[in-house]
Amino acid sequence: MPFSPATPGGLRRRVLRGAVLSLAVQLAAALVNYALTITLARAMGAGSFGVYSLVSAWSAPLVLVAALGMPAAVIRFLPEYGAAGDWARFHGFIRLASRVTLAASLAAALAVTGAIALGWQAGVVGTPVASAVCVAAWGVPLLVRQRLLAEMSRAAGQTGNALVIPLLQPLILLGAALVLLWHGTQVTSAVAVALPLLGVVVALPLQRRRLRRGLEAIAPMPARISTEPRGWLAVSLPLLAIDGCLIVLNQLDLLTIGLALGPREAALYSAAAATGMFLLFAWIAVNTVAQPAYPRLHADRDLAAIGRLSRLTTRWALFPTAAGAGLVCVLARPLLGLFGAGFEDAAPILMILALGHLVNVSTGPVANLLNLCGHHGASLRVFGVCAVLNIALVALLLPALGAPGAALATVLSMAAWNLVLHRIVLRRIGVRPSPLSRLLAPRLAERTAS
Repeated sequence: MPFSPATPGGLRRRVLRGAVLSLAVQLAAALVNYALTITLARAMGAGSFGVYSLVSAWSAPLVLVAALGMPAAVIRFLPEYGAAGDWARFHGFIRLASRVTLAASLAAALAVTGAIALGWQAGVVGTPVASAVCVAAWGVPLLVRQRLLAEMSRAAGQTGNALVIPLLQPLILLGAALVLLWHGTQVTSAVAVALPLLGVVVALPLQRRRLRRGLEAIAPMPARISTEPRGWLAVSLPLLAIDGCLIVLNQLDLLTIGLALGPREAALYSAAAATGMFLLFAWIAVNTVAQPAYPRLHADRDLAAIGRLSRLTTRWALFPTAAGAGLVCVLARPLLGLFGAGFEDAAPILMILALGHLVNVSTGPVANLLNLCGHHGASLRVFGVCAVLNIALVALLLPALGAPGAALATVLSMAAWNLVLHRIVLRRIGVRPSPLSRLLAPRLAERTAS
């Protein structure tokens, strides 16, 4: 049962099984997406591919805002309610989250469409960009719903439904792109933005059906449900703000490069970022499975189990990430050359981003621990300060160093929030989140028992 307590050995085996599945699925999805990115880059050229990359980057904040922090709140509340057998609030939260995110995503799509229509009529926004943005805007409700269902599946222990079903999306996307190229159809930025939505339309009903069947078996529907809109929004909105800061930390570099240096430089940076994401496979895999356990263990006051689990997941991810970072740095130019001529120039960017990913993994799941154990306020303050720091560093380093300067600004900001949050976890939760905690913060780590 996903909400039942587990012994240390049982929890370790559960996380290991889920991590292996998660790693396999995410590796397959990433390879398909990588092949798709290469296909689109070659078919569209650097200019059109840069427009596609920028529109995709701008759609990420829109999906984030429309979700209202509810996907993150799902992992915060559903495991706790399930472990307590509080099915009234369990199903009440699901209903509220589904309704408010649908309303918010439709409102966001309407607002963006109206703004783009005004810009197009005024001649400020060109037709290719306007059409691509409008397509992306009306994909927001679909993407928000898919993200919400995936997090509900994870919270209910349905790792396969959270990961395997969404794998259909990139497969369908790659197939559609190859069909278009085979028939000689021009792949514009709007068509490239629309292709992922085709995969969502196919995968979403399957994901919803599997989740409903799974919940019927483990989470009985009570005679009456209970909702706490104010309490839930009081948690979800700070989590939304944290996600917003992460968008600044993760997307500001690409967006600024696109605005300041043009679509070609944005395309090069996007290729480097996509290649660097391979380094996070193991980290994402273990945390995908481990996250729902933290709120339940914290509710049980089992700090020792939280410490063991966080160090275990970090250990499993740290060595593959370090080895991968070294390999990526050695093979940077050949890997980027797969995207087409001229993409090899992004090799320094890839090396800098690889270092940042290694720092991110080495500190442990510090943000997850704070956000899922009731310390999201402290996490929000740190991310807010580091987002401002990132803006300042990008403004300083981009004119001086170009695109590598923006990458360096992102890595420095990433290192700052990871190290600060690591110290806060040691002080407030009282656990060592990483095998390297005694090296990163020796005095605090020595005073921490778990």
